[in-house]
Amino acid sequence: VVDRAEFAEKCRKMHANARDWRATSRYERSSTNGIHFERTRLQLVSDIGRTSAVVVSTLTEVWVVVQGGLVADGTVKDILYGFPVGLNKLDDLSALHAEMARYGGTVRILLDHLDLEKFLEEYERAQELPKKWSVFIKMNGGLKRAGIIPEPVSFKAFTRRAFASSAISVFGFYTHAGYSYGSTSLEEATSQLTGEVRLAHDAAAMAIEVLAESDNREVSNQPFVLSVGSTPTALSVTAEAKLKMTSTLNGTLEVSKLHREGIWRNYTILDLQQLHIILIGRPQISLKL
Repeated sequence: VVDRAEFAEKCRKMHANARDWRATSRYERSSTNGIHFERTRLQLVSDIGRTSAVVVSTLTEVWVVVQGGLVADGTVKDILYGFPVGLNKLDDLSALHAEMARYGGTVRILLDHLDLEKFLEEYERAQELPKKWSVFIKMNGGLKRAGIIPEPVSFKAFTRRAFASSAISVFGFYTHAGYSYGSTSLEEATSQLTGEVRLAHDAAAMAIEVLAESDNREVSNQPFVLSVGSTPTALSVTAEAKLKMTSTLNGTLEVSKLHREGIWRNYTILDLQQLHIILIGRPQISLKL
Protein backbone atom coordinates (compact mmCIF):
# COMPACT_ATOMS: atom_id res chain seq x y z
CA VAL A 1 0.00 0.00 0.00
CA VAL A 2 1.39 3.38 -0.99
CA ASP A 3 0.62 6.35 1.24
CA ARG A 4 -0.62 8.83 -1.36
CA ALA A 5 -0.21 11.87 0.88
CA GLU A 6 3.40 10.98 1.73
CA PHE A 7 4.13 10.19 -1.93
CA ALA A 8 2.70 13.56 -3.06
CA GLU A 9 4.58 15.46 -0.36
CA LYS A 10 7.90 14.00 -1.51
CA CYS A 11 7.09 15.12 -5.06
CA ARG A 12 6.37 18.65 -3.82
CA LYS A 13 9.61 18.68 -1.84
CA MET A 14 11.69 17.67 -4.84
CA HIS A 15 10.07 20.38 -6.96
CA ALA A 16 10.89 22.88 -4.20
CA ASN A 17 14.49 21.65 -4.01
CA ALA A 18 14.92 21.98 -7.77
CA ARG A 19 13.47 25.50 -7.64
CA ASP A 20 15.78 26.53 -4.80
CA TRP A 21 18.78 25.16 -6.68
CA ARG A 22 17.63 26.88 -9.88
CA ALA A 23 17.73 23.50 -11.58
CA THR A 24 15.29 21.58 -13.72
CA SER A 25 14.28 18.01 -12.89
CA ARG A 26 14.13 14.70 -14.69
CA TYR A 27 12.25 11.94 -12.92
CA GLU A 28 12.91 8.25 -13.23
CA ARG A 29 9.99 6.27 -14.62
CA SER A 30 10.80 2.71 -13.58
CA SER A 31 9.36 -0.50 -12.25
CA THR A 32 10.16 0.86 -8.77
CA ASN A 33 7.43 3.42 -9.32
CA GLY A 34 5.01 0.97 -10.93
CA ILE A 35 2.92 1.76 -13.99
CA HIS A 36 0.41 3.93 -12.14
CA PHE A 37 -0.14 7.07 -14.23
CA GLU A 38 -1.35 9.13 -11.28
CA ARG A 39 2.01 8.60 -9.61
CA THR A 40 3.82 9.80 -12.72
CA ARG A 41 1.66 12.92 -12.88
CA LEU A 42 2.34 13.63 -9.20
CA GLN A 43 6.06 13.36 -9.87
CA LEU A 44 5.93 15.74 -12.80
CA VAL A 45 3.34 18.32 -11.69
CA SER A 46 2.69 19.87 -8.28
CA ASP A 47 1.62 23.24 -6.89
CA ILE A 48 5.33 24.01 -6.38
CA GLY A 49 6.56 23.34 -9.90
CA ARG A 50 6.47 21.07 -12.88
CA THR A 51 8.70 19.28 -15.36
CA SER A 52 8.02 17.21 -18.45
CA ALA A 53 11.29 15.23 -18.51
CA VAL A 54 11.69 11.58 -17.53
CA VAL A 55 14.38 8.92 -17.71
CA VAL A 56 13.50 5.27 -18.32
CA SER A 57 15.44 2.04 -18.09
CA THR A 58 13.59 -0.11 -20.63
CA LEU A 59 11.69 0.40 -23.85
CA THR A 60 8.67 -1.27 -22.27
CA GLU A 61 8.54 1.55 -19.72
CA VAL A 62 8.83 4.11 -22.53
CA TRP A 63 5.88 2.72 -24.43
CA VAL A 64 3.78 2.52 -21.26
CA VAL A 65 4.27 6.27 -20.94
CA VAL A 66 3.38 6.90 -24.59
CA GLN A 67 0.43 4.53 -24.80
CA GLY A 68 -0.91 5.84 -21.49
CA GLY A 69 -1.48 9.24 -23.11
CA LEU A 70 1.14 11.13 -21.11
CA VAL A 71 2.91 12.28 -24.27
CA ALA A 72 -0.24 13.17 -26.19
CA ASP A 73 -1.54 15.37 -23.35
CA GLY A 74 1.82 17.15 -22.94
CA THR A 75 2.66 15.75 -19.49
CA VAL A 76 5.84 14.12 -20.85
CA LYS A 77 7.79 15.94 -23.56
CA ASP A 78 11.36 14.76 -23.00
CA ILE A 79 12.35 11.08 -22.62
CA LEU A 80 15.88 9.91 -21.90
CA TYR A 81 16.62 6.24 -22.55
CA GLY A 82 18.91 5.65 -19.60
CA PHE A 83 21.32 3.05 -20.97
CA PRO A 84 23.93 3.29 -23.73
CA VAL A 85 22.13 2.07 -26.83
CA GLY A 86 22.68 -1.30 -28.48
CA LEU A 87 22.26 -1.69 -32.23
CA ASN A 88 19.25 -3.92 -31.66
CA LYS A 89 17.41 -1.01 -30.01
CA LEU A 90 17.77 1.54 -32.81
CA ASP A 91 14.65 0.56 -34.78
CA ASP A 92 12.51 0.69 -31.63
CA LEU A 93 14.03 3.98 -30.55
CA SER A 94 13.52 5.44 -34.02
CA ALA A 95 9.83 4.49 -33.84
CA LEU A 96 9.67 6.17 -30.44
CA HIS A 97 11.46 9.23 -31.85
CA ALA A 98 8.85 9.52 -34.61
CA GLU A 99 5.97 9.13 -32.14
CA MET A 100 7.39 11.78 -29.81
CA ALA A 101 7.96 14.15 -32.74
CA ARG A 102 4.23 13.97 -33.57
CA TYR A 103 3.57 15.79 -30.30
CA GLY A 104 6.59 18.08 -30.31
CA GLY A 105 8.51 15.83 -27.90
CA THR A 106 12.12 14.69 -27.78
CA VAL A 107 13.95 11.40 -27.25
CA ARG A 108 17.49 11.52 -25.89
CA ILE A 109 20.05 8.74 -25.56
CA LEU A 110 23.35 8.17 -23.76
CA LEU A 111 26.69 8.10 -25.55
CA ASP A 112 29.76 6.59 -23.92
CA HIS A 113 31.70 5.04 -26.80
CA LEU A 114 32.69 6.22 -30.26
CA ASP A 115 31.55 2.92 -31.77
CA LEU A 116 27.98 4.01 -31.02
CA GLU A 117 28.57 7.31 -32.80
CA LYS A 118 29.82 5.36 -35.83
CA PHE A 119 26.84 2.98 -35.72
CA LEU A 120 24.40 5.90 -35.50
CA GLU A 121 25.96 7.54 -38.55
CA GLU A 122 25.74 4.29 -40.52
CA TYR A 123 22.17 3.72 -39.38
CA GLU A 124 21.03 7.23 -40.33
CA ARG A 125 22.71 7.08 -43.74
CA ALA A 126 20.41 4.15 -44.53
CA GLN A 127 17.27 6.10 -43.58
CA GLU A 128 15.07 7.96 -46.05
CA LEU A 129 14.97 10.95 -43.72
CA PRO A 130 18.17 10.98 -41.63
CA LYS A 131 17.99 12.67 -38.23
CA LYS A 132 20.32 13.77 -35.48
CA TRP A 133 20.08 12.08 -32.09
CA SER A 134 20.15 14.26 -29.00
CA VAL A 135 22.69 12.72 -26.63
CA PHE A 136 23.99 13.05 -23.11
CA ILE A 137 27.63 12.03 -22.87
CA LYS A 138 27.70 9.60 -19.97
CA MET A 139 30.57 10.16 -17.56
CA ASN A 140 32.35 7.47 -15.54
CA GLY A 141 32.04 8.52 -11.91
CA GLY A 142 34.34 5.80 -10.62
CA LEU A 143 32.35 2.56 -10.79
CA LYS A 144 33.83 1.78 -14.22
CA ARG A 145 30.55 0.14 -15.20
CA ALA A 146 29.82 2.57 -18.01
CA GLY A 147 30.74 6.05 -19.10
CA ILE A 148 33.70 8.07 -20.32
CA ILE A 149 36.66 8.65 -18.01
CA PRO A 150 37.29 12.43 -17.75
CA GLU A 151 40.98 12.21 -18.70
CA PRO A 152 41.64 15.46 -20.61
CA VAL A 153 43.47 14.16 -23.68
CA SER A 154 41.19 11.19 -24.44
CA PHE A 155 38.02 13.02 -23.38
CA LYS A 156 38.71 16.02 -25.58
CA ALA A 157 39.39 13.69 -28.53
CA PHE A 158 36.07 11.99 -27.81
CA THR A 159 34.09 15.26 -27.70
CA ARG A 160 35.86 16.56 -30.80
CA ARG A 161 34.61 13.51 -32.71
CA ALA A 162 31.12 13.84 -31.21
CA PHE A 163 30.79 17.49 -32.21
CA ALA A 164 31.82 16.63 -35.78
CA SER A 165 29.25 13.83 -36.11
CA SER A 166 26.41 14.10 -38.62
CA ALA A 167 24.21 11.82 -36.50
CA ILE A 168 24.34 13.29 -33.00
CA SER A 169 23.87 16.57 -31.17
CA VAL A 170 25.46 16.86 -27.72
CA PHE A 171 22.79 18.00 -25.26
CA GLY A 172 24.81 17.68 -22.07
CA PHE A 173 26.70 15.48 -19.62
CA TYR A 174 25.20 12.78 -17.42
CA THR A 175 26.40 11.22 -14.18
CA HIS A 176 24.83 8.78 -11.73
CA ALA A 177 26.46 8.27 -8.34
CA GLY A 178 25.74 4.58 -7.94
CA TYR A 179 28.39 4.47 -5.23
CA SER A 180 26.30 6.91 -3.16
CA TYR A 181 24.16 3.98 -1.97
CA GLY A 182 27.08 3.15 0.28
CA SER A 183 26.71 6.48 2.10
CA THR A 184 26.22 6.27 5.84
CA SER A 185 25.33 9.89 6.58
CA LEU A 186 23.80 13.02 5.07
CA GLU A 187 27.26 14.61 5.00
CA GLU A 188 28.65 11.73 2.95
CA ALA A 189 25.71 11.82 0.51
CA THR A 190 26.22 15.59 0.15
CA SER A 191 29.87 14.98 -0.66
CA GLN A 192 28.82 12.47 -3.34
CA LEU A 193 26.42 15.05 -4.81
CA THR A 194 29.24 17.61 -4.96
CA GLY A 195 31.38 15.04 -6.74
CA GLU A 196 28.65 14.40 -9.32
CA VAL A 197 28.27 18.10 -10.08
CA ARG A 198 32.02 18.61 -10.24
CA LEU A 199 32.43 15.70 -12.68
CA ALA A 200 29.70 16.96 -15.02
CA HIS A 201 30.94 20.54 -14.73
CA ASP A 202 34.55 19.62 -15.54
CA ALA A 203 33.39 17.56 -18.53
CA ALA A 204 31.38 20.48 -19.87
CA ALA A 205 34.28 22.88 -19.31
CA MET A 206 36.56 20.65 -21.40
CA ALA A 207 33.88 20.39 -24.10
CA ILE A 208 33.58 24.18 -24.22
CA GLU A 209 37.33 24.40 -24.74
CA VAL A 210 37.07 21.93 -27.62
CA LEU A 211 34.25 23.91 -29.20
CA ALA A 212 36.19 27.16 -28.91
CA GLU A 213 38.99 25.62 -30.99
CA SER A 214 36.68 23.86 -33.46
CA ASP A 215 35.35 24.71 -36.89
CA ASN A 216 32.10 23.15 -35.63
CA ARG A 217 31.56 25.58 -32.73
CA GLU A 218 28.13 26.50 -34.11
CA VAL A 219 26.84 22.95 -33.52
CA SER A 220 26.16 23.78 -29.87
CA ASN A 221 24.63 27.21 -29.35
CA GLN A 222 22.64 26.25 -26.23
CA PRO A 223 23.94 25.77 -22.68
CA PHE A 224 24.98 22.21 -21.92
CA VAL A 225 22.76 20.40 -19.42
CA LEU A 226 24.53 18.85 -16.44
CA SER A 227 22.39 15.90 -15.41
CA VAL A 228 23.18 14.51 -11.95
CA GLY A 229 21.44 12.58 -9.21
CA SER A 230 20.63 9.34 -7.42
CA THR A 231 18.26 8.65 -4.54
CA PRO A 232 20.84 9.31 -1.76
CA THR A 233 22.22 12.42 -3.43
CA ALA A 234 18.69 13.66 -4.19
CA LEU A 235 17.89 13.42 -0.48
CA SER A 236 20.91 15.62 0.24
CA VAL A 237 19.71 18.48 -2.00
CA THR A 238 19.38 21.21 0.62
CA ALA A 239 20.30 24.87 0.96
CA GLU A 240 23.27 23.85 3.12
CA ALA A 241 24.44 21.40 0.46
CA LYS A 242 24.19 24.09 -2.20
CA LEU A 243 26.35 26.43 -0.12
CA LYS A 244 28.95 23.71 0.50
CA MET A 245 29.03 22.71 -3.15
CA THR A 246 29.46 26.29 -4.36
CA SER A 247 32.31 26.74 -1.89
CA THR A 248 33.98 23.50 -2.95
CA LEU A 249 33.73 24.44 -6.62
CA ASN A 250 35.25 27.86 -5.89
CA GLY A 251 32.44 29.55 -7.76
CA THR A 252 33.32 27.93 -11.09
CA LEU A 253 29.85 26.55 -11.81
CA GLU A 254 29.11 28.72 -14.83
CA VAL A 255 25.33 28.83 -14.82
CA SER A 256 25.44 31.31 -17.69
CA LYS A 257 26.90 28.58 -19.92
CA LEU A 258 25.69 25.46 -18.16
CA HIS A 259 22.29 24.26 -17.09
CA ARG A 260 21.79 21.95 -14.11
CA GLU A 261 19.33 19.09 -14.12
CA GLY A 262 18.61 16.73 -11.25
CA ILE A 263 17.56 13.12 -11.77
CA TRP A 264 15.45 11.93 -8.86
CA ARG A 265 14.88 8.20 -8.54
CA ASN A 266 13.32 6.26 -5.65
CA TYR A 267 12.65 9.37 -3.54
CA THR A 268 8.86 8.97 -3.80
CA ILE A 269 8.77 5.57 -2.08
CA LEU A 270 12.03 5.28 -0.15
CA ASP A 271 12.89 2.07 1.65
CA LEU A 272 14.98 0.45 4.34
CA GLN A 273 18.17 1.17 2.41
CA GLN A 274 17.71 4.92 2.79
CA LEU A 275 16.64 4.38 6.42
CA HIS A 276 19.79 2.36 7.06
CA ILE A 277 22.10 5.12 5.80
CA ILE A 278 20.36 7.63 8.07
CA LEU A 279 18.97 9.84 5.28
CA ILE A 280 15.32 9.47 6.32
CA GLY A 281 13.15 8.50 9.27
CA ARG A 282 10.81 5.51 9.20
CA PRO A 283 7.65 7.72 8.76
CA GLN A 284 9.05 8.92 5.41
CA ILE A 285 8.76 5.46 3.84
CA SER A 286 5.67 5.61 1.60
CA LEU A 287 5.30 1.90 0.97
CA LYS A 288 3.77 -0.27 3.67
CA LEU A 289 2.69 -3.92 3.76
